[in-house]
Amino acid sequence: MKDHNKKIFLKGILEYSSNLKLATFKDTVESEIRNATEIDSSYEELIYKLLQKECDYKQEQLRKNRIRTANFPYKRYLEELDVNELPADAQNKLPILSTLDFIENGQNVILSGNCGTGKTHIAIGLGIKACLSGYKVFFATVPLFITQLKELRSTKSLRSFQSKLEKYDLVILDEFGYISSDKEGGELLFTNLSIRTGRKSTIITTNLSFDRWGEVFTDPVMAAAMTDRITYKSYMVDMNGESYRMKETKKWLKEKGIVYDKLIFTNGYKNGKQGKAEKCLENDIDVMIDDSARICRECFQKNIPTLIMDKPSNRDETEIARVHNWKEIYEFITNYKKEKVNVILDTDTYNECDDQFALAYLLKNQDKFNIEAITVAPYSHSYIKETIKETTEKSYNEILKICNWLNFETKNKIFKGSTDYICNGYNQNNEAVNKIIEIANKNEKTYILAIGAITNIALAIKKSPQIIDKIEVVWLGGHSFLNKENKEFNFRQDIQAVKEVFESKVKLTIIPCKNVASNLRTSIYELENFLKGKNELCDYLCQRFYNDTYHGIEERRVIWDISVIAYMINKTWFETEEISCPIIKEDTSYELTENRHKVTFVNYLDVNKIYNDLFKKLGE
Repeated sequence: MKDHNKKIFLKGILEYSSNLKLATFKDTVESEIRNATEIDSSYEELIYKLLQKECDYKQEQLRKNRIRTANFPYKRYLEELDVNELPADAQNKLPILSTLDFIENGQNVILSGNCGTGKTHIAIGLGIKACLSGYKVFFATVPLFITQLKELRSTKSLRSFQSKLEKYDLVILDEFGYISSDKEGGELLFTNLSIRTGRKSTIITTNLSFDRWGEVFTDPVMAAAMTDRITYKSYMVDMNGESYRMKETKKWLKEKGIVYDKLIFTNGYKNGKQGKAEKCLENDIDVMIDDSARICRECFQKNIPTLIMDKPSNRDETEIARVHNWKEIYEFITNYKKEKVNVILDTDTYNECDDQFALAYLLKNQDKFNIEAITVAPYSHSYIKETIKETTEKSYNEILKICNWLNFETKNKIFKGSTDYICNGYNQNNEAVNKIIEIANKNEKTYILAIGAITNIALAIKKSPQIIDKIEVVWLGGHSFLNKENKEFNFRQDIQAVKEVFESKVKLTIIPCKNVASNLRTSIYELENFLKGKNELCDYLCQRFYNDTYHGIEERRVIWDISVIAYMINKTWFETEEISCPIIKEDTSYELTENRHKVTFVNYLDVNKIYNDLFKKLGE
């Protein structure tokens, strides 16, 4: 054949292969002709090779297209699983499931267990293997699936989708029970799963046991029917076990040289309800990471540092920092520095031993607090012949002693305060008052922790009223707003100062003494068990407790002042109530009001959690 004719034929072959969309045939025909000529292959062999390559290419495209249209959130292959790390039941059943015989037989697979054990990985891995084996697969999370069904019903296109759903060889529904459904959503899910029962296969992943499926639906009858339909002749795989993600994450963090003593993995369930935010607050976590938009939003709104893992179901959440992989998480947590809270402690330190405990407790939590100053509050007793100036000096020296034990730099940190009360006409500037004003003006927000008479704070507000927008006062004093009187030590020493603070509209939290802080009762026997012999400071605190308590009066004693420090450490240990600011009457009782500025009263504290934390930290 002449070269001219060959070129004409080759051009025609390329055009026809293009029209017939034989892409591989078109791309390889010239090279295959040359090879065939060199080795003197037959026409039959040449045509066979060209068609074989085209078929292989189309099969590969079909496999890719099946994986693409299945809508997997990411690719996970069964071969990537560390089988030895899976729960025992999964190890036993995975070889059977990997044959894909359950698809041929129209059987369902239920992967049920706690978070992080590999449920979704197995489901996607089986789904991808099914795609590669020629099966049509559909993947969705249950929340998105229900939303899709509702939208299709509203547009009157649900029947068309149902017909399509029936034809899928395998449907994978992830995160069953992650959120509850309303009656409409439950009915739609039930109907569309029922049409596949006994005919086509469905894989469901869930962190709920079957007895809790009723939490997903408002109708218990429907929940029972759903359980019955789905579980009929199904493979039930128990996925309860130690979190695979936890083990892998700990390993990964260790490799990166990151050590977290509070690395927490939780599904956050609490009595059938999501409680991740509460769990985070309880454990004082640094960063919360989740893939649920609702949970991340809940945590974010409670000022918990939050990262949201990117996935299709949470793309509408734009305010929370989004991460796509562990590299990004690593970069975030290594650069993240938890901001400390600015605090001033106002204390009559030598008055009773509870002040020393409170001061030591605060100093043991410097990872949480930037201690701007410690100011000396006034105190006096009718049964001692000491002036307030003399008791101030004792408190000042006591502060120095505690600080030195705990290596706290006292230079420009300790300031003597008022030497009398506002109710006695005292209205002078002093170191403490001036320092409170200076710190308040310097910082965006400063907490003043008051565990004595509130004189210094009242004078600072009177002298510089603009600071009320920059400070928040947490004060141990008085009793409950429901109590008939407030003749408590911190309250009655300077009632006028209390009135000044209450009327100033400063943000104020009151920890009442009677029936609240009074529950913080302990004994020398408990202190000796948990603190004695731990260090010099602990021995000193035990001795102070003994000296203050054992005078033939009582065997147990309330360590009042630690309540304020504990409140700042973890507010989940407390219950509070916000009310309209009461008026303080002449008999020291509160007159309840309406439509005034708000103040917060603590009405409950968790004694065990506070003392457990106190003893642990003081003993370190």
